[in-house]
Amino acid sequence: MSILSMDLIDKNCHRYLELYKKCVEEYPDTWHLDCQKPRNKLTKCAEMNPLVTLVRSRCSKHLELYDSCSKENPKDYDQVCVKHYNDFNKCAEQVVSEDGKT
Repeated sequence: MSILSMDLIDKNCHRYLELYKKCVEEYPDTWHLDCQKPRNKLTKCAEMNPLVTLVRSRCSKHLELYDSCSKENPKDYDQVCVKHYNDFNKCAEQVVSEDGKT
């Protein structure tokens, strides 16, 4: 997720975001398998925010590439998937600026 998207999600779904973060920290090598339940709850909560939904819709290609990369590289996704993360972040920023909301 982009920094911008994460801020929106944190504002609206803080509880679920914290549960997901805690799970990822608890299972650093297998988070992609062990944290599906908290991730799904976070996703459902985030989908209730219209701006997050708009970002996810318009930037779906970038998000899918980042998600695939992070699943394929669970131990070092934060280093290997930087380009995909940055591409998604740029797209998200553009969507928000075009929509006129922050």
